[in-house]
Amino acid sequence: MWTTVSEHPSLNPDEVHVWQTSLVLPSASVISLRDLLSVDERARADRFVFARDRDQFTIARARLRQLLAAYLNLAPHELRFDYNPFGKPQLSVPVLNTLQFNVSHSGELALIAIAQNRRVGVDIEAHKPQPAFLEIARSVFSAEEYAALEAVPAPQQGEVFYRIWTHKEAFIKALGEGLSHLLDSFSVTLREDAPPMLKLLGGDAEAPWTLHTLEVNENYSGALAIEGVVEHVRQYLLT
Repeated sequence: MWTTVSEHPSLNPDEVHVWQTSLVLPSASVISLRDLLSVDERARADRFVFARDRDQFTIARARLRQLLAAYLNLAPHELRFDYNPFGKPQLSVPVLNTLQFNVSHSGELALIAIAQNRRVGVDIEAHKPQPAFLEIARSVFSAEEYAALEAVPAPQQGEVFYRIWTHKEAFIKALGEGLSHLLDSFSVTLREDAPPMLKLLGGDAEAPWTLHTLEVNENYSGALAIEGVVEHVRQYLLT
């Protein structure tokens, strides 16, 4: 359930906050948000060929700055980011590094996940017509995931594909290792009667990660990967 809040919520260590925001705004609003970006972020935005992509990057990055700044009682332009070798950002001031975050955008929506002292990954995918779901899954899914998808009637395979894919992507993004972490080295199990489960292949122990399905709308799939276990996942609309 996504809720709109009138005041910025506090973030407790035993919860994760996920924010949903639109990437479609009037030009004047995009220009205003661009002022929140750093020089290097504006340069990144300007490298996009199409205005739509440039605006979406600007909105997503500015919204991230606004949210992090509100949690930290800072101004958005005060935030500085460092990047790991795979390009994943983190706050550069050591005292602020307890705040972990991840961003994903697709189509006209973005999701931003924020937690304390734990890695998080989030993924959102806009559904697209794709007749070759099984062919794609054969190259990126584990054998267990592929078998689960193959067992689904063809009309439902697209929905199941996206649900598996977003959970896998959320985990990869939480690790921050890019595709150096092979997609078929772990398996996501989705069941109607139980939460999604993550299994690292080649070992007997359950992975210390929690997967959470994010219901966005019928045209999108979303997922969250959380290091360890939390009491609550709170979902907010950023307007």
